[in-house]
Parts: sequence; structure tokens; C-alpha cells
Amino acid sequence: IIFASNLGKGSTFHLYTIDLDGKNLRQITTDGTYNFFPLFSPDGQYLSWSSNKNATAPREMNVFVAKWKGIPRQ
Repeated sequence: IIFASNLGKGSTFHLYTIDLDGKNLRQITTDGTYNFFPLFSPDGQYLSWSSNKNATAPREMNVFVAKWKGIPRQ
């Protein structure tokens, strides 16, 4: 499962993944204050999301796309 949350950190939102059983919570994004709307490509190879990372104006959001390689297990 992938989702956006502030997880008790005020107004800073990041993307996280968690297993279906509620274990292995992992933070995916670290930059920007607002990271929202994670979406996988139909083939699962890419992840896109909206973020204010690199914003040059108030309320500006950018769309990012990254090759998804999964989350390494610890």
C-alpha cells in the first residue's frame, strides 16, 4: 500500500508504503513539504506524485515520475 500522510509531523506530508498486514512502514519521499497523489503506472514500473519540491511560487505543485524498483527489505 502506498499513501500520503503527515504522520503527526504538522503540515509536512510525505509518501509512505506499508505491507498489507500493517508492518514495514517506510517513508518514500523526503523533500518538499507537500507530497500527494501517488499513482503507479498500469505496469507497476513507474510511480508518479505531486509535490511542492522545487516550487518557485506559493501553491505551485509539480508532477514527478520515478522508476519504481520496490522497497528493499531490512
